[in-house]
Amino acid sequence: MSYDQIRDYIDKLSSNSDSRIDTSVVRSNQVSSRSHDQLAGLQVADALASSIFYAVNLDEYRNNETCYAEAFLSRFYRHQDKIWQYGLKDWPVAISTLTKACPHLAAVADWK
Repeated sequence: MSYDQIRDYIDKLSSNSDSRIDTSVVRSNQVSSRSHDQLAGLQVADALASSIFYAVNLDEYRNNETCYAEAFLSRFYRHQDKIWQYGLKDWPVAISTLTKACPHLAAVADWK
């Protein structure tokens, strides 16, 4: 997805009355690219994304590592005490469906 497409998508969401995007925080005209060494927040975001990746994906030995992501769990956004679909998006398939096919995700599915 190009930056122009991301900007257009944010504008579309912002104009939707059902959207809960806070336009005082998310502004399409401020979408830009930065190297991770330019902003410390990007390093945190990279660490978080990597921790989630290794929690849900099996390595070459068929193991997954959840401890790094679990260290961040207290920082995830929740709505009515639910992390899935709010702080974490299980798209395109619900985590409850995935655990049937991928039993290693059971521990991740229980995150609260």
